[in-house]
Amino acid sequence: MLNNFFEVFQIIKYPLIGLFLCFLLLSISWKNIFPIFGFKKYNNLQRVHFGEIPRLGGLIIYISLWIIWFTGLFDHQFFLFILLSSIPLMIVTVKEDLFHNTGAKLRLYSMILSCLLFFYFYPITFPMLDTPAFSSIINSSPFNYLFFIFSILVVTNGMNLIDGMNGLFSLTALSQLLFLFFIGSSVNDWLIVQTSLFFAIPLFVFLLFNFPSGRIFIGDFGAYFYGFVISLLAIYTFGEYPELLTWLAVLVLSYPSIELLFSFIRKKLNSKSPLEADDKHLHTLIYKKFFFKLGRHKLANNITTLSLFIFWMGPLIFYTFTTVSLLTIFCSILLLTFIYVLLYILISKPDRK
Repeated sequence: MLNNFFEVFQIIKYPLIGLFLCFLLLSISWKNIFPIFGFKKYNNLQRVHFGEIPRLGGLIIYISLWIIWFTGLFDHQFFLFILLSSIPLMIVTVKEDLFHNTGAKLRLYSMILSCLLFFYFYPITFPMLDTPAFSSIINSSPFNYLFFIFSILVVTNGMNLIDGMNGLFSLTALSQLLFLFFIGSSVNDWLIVQTSLFFAIPLFVFLLFNFPSGRIFIGDFGAYFYGFVISLLAIYTFGEYPELLTWLAVLVLSYPSIELLFSFIRKKLNSKSPLEADDKHLHTLIYKKFFFKLGRHKLANNITTLSLFIFWMGPLIFYTFTTVSLLTIFCSILLLTFIYVLLYILISKPDRK
């Protein structure tokens, strides 16, 4: 497995050097670039950083992936169609990263359009779902298209929700890609192995600037893009190999899915729009606790990410160190959900004076 990693690393070492230099130059010069182009200050409710920090990490990685394609370093159609179908998503969300003036509905429509474009371009085989009550409906067309588009939207939006803390998004995405890498290795599928690594290795470079220093953010586009990529790779993996338990895909994507679904229910119970942003997510609540106790926002930020280790690394640990069976997968998903809800209840309680 390490041989695969170093082989892919050798293939794209020059684009990676360019990626590193772009991140370095952007982190150094952003304070001068920001006012020249009239970019707006980021004032989202979920903001936990001070000063203006570039939110273009995802765009720079996306451009580097196109360079990899054009230079012929990785020319599989699956890789190409992911990049092509992401263009609507890129146009809308990069605008949001720079000017912060795109509505939630427009971003949602761009995600749906990207899903439709990919499914139109690439004749993917959908996984057969093991859901006794609904399997006959979900596994038939066009319901399977609707179901998997909905699933992609859940994961993609969930990945954006967990973005904000230094390293939280990137460590989650890396864990998911390594999960798929191990599954691809187990079935000896070189496409899954290579695709996982071609998307994971640039994230390692990004992580050097994002954790613990927080000098560059992945941005809305980066979070949506990687959620889109990882969802499609999971669909491809479990569709091509029906012998794999499809609930493994639910396990690997559990953290962003739990975050989004819990947020949806929470907002509905409080008579708020699910599309309305707020600062009541688990990671922001934990950050506030640490911030007020430590009095140092950057340290609190990094501690928050590390304290959520069980969510961003848990699925990979369960897969690596437990016997893979339907029972253990269900128990793992239920355990992560229980821990999330319990932590949220405990952290939401006001401090006693």
